[in-house]
Amino acid sequence: MAFLIDEKGQLIVYTDQKLLAGKPRTNLSHYSPVKALLAGKSSAFYFTEKQGIKWLSHLKKLDSGWVVVILQQEEEALEKVHLFWHLAMTITVIAILVADSLT
Repeated sequence: MAFLIDEKGQLIVYTDQKLLAGKPRTNLSHYSPVKALLAGKSSAFYFTEKQGIKWLSHLKKLDSGWVVVILQQEEEALEKVHLFWHLAMTITVIAILVADSLT
């Protein structure tokens, strides 16, 4: 998910334009990554929503003062890492069992 905000935290563009159709501009200054940016932080930012969902975000301030915010759920971002870890552990256990049976 990605969106563009102005220097006050007002939503300008969102990746799903259907959500914005005919609606007034939304103020996102209370949203964790935007709040962090307005407090002077930039680049990578990690936060957890009230529902317990963990997010990774990257903030990039443009010369115009607008900010690009890119978000991805941590679980989704690390899915391949977890899959690789489980596969590596399975292969290790099988290798140990085979080596043990040969001795």
